[in-house]
Amino acid sequence: MRLEEMGVEPFMVSSSLIGVLAQRLVRRLCSTCRIAYTPSAAELAHFGLSTSQDAGLTMHKANILPPEEIQAAKAKGQLCDRCHGVGYKGRCGVYEVMRMTERLQGLITEGAPTERLKEVAVEEGMKTLLAYSLELVRQGHTTLEEVERVTFTDSGVEAELKAKRKSSLTCRICDAELKPEWLECPYCLTSRFQD
Repeated sequence: MRLEEMGVEPFMVSSSLIGVLAQRLVRRLCSTCRIAYTPSAAELAHFGLSTSQDAGLTMHKANILPPEEIQAAKAKGQLCDRCHGVGYKGRCGVYEVMRMTERLQGLITEGAPTERLKEVAVEEGMKTLLAYSLELVRQGHTTLEEVERVTFTDSGVEAELKAKRKSSLTCRICDAELKPEWLECPYCLTSRFQD
């Protein structure tokens, strides 16, 4: 619903808004029985991660046991004492904080669409729910499966990629001029993005 439809003028919102906070919860990996693995290039690309920079990165999966295996492991005394075969223990908060800037105020006053506001906020340094949750994956707190389930959206990936493309049109290694659609420098194969 648009602000005008609610009887609120956009300038009233833009002048009084300090920021916007979004929060999600992802399941926290069990630190005792999690399984280390190296994700494939296709898996990294699916989440918008750089295959050259994140290649060889060790991530973790949950050690989830089916109910019949939980009973067998319990009988043998091999069941994880921390998660009891579930693979997760507790939750992690994932946050996105959009601080109000003059540029965002102007866009709100003009009635810009949500996608444009998000794109500008990311350009100005906002870390999206997706980016924050992928950091938690790199740190070993949660899994890519949890990111997909809770924070992954096509619009989130697109906003991240648009902002990265705009901010890095020169290779940081060989100084070659790059096109916005290239994820890596074709000359030295360096990723354009520092995640």
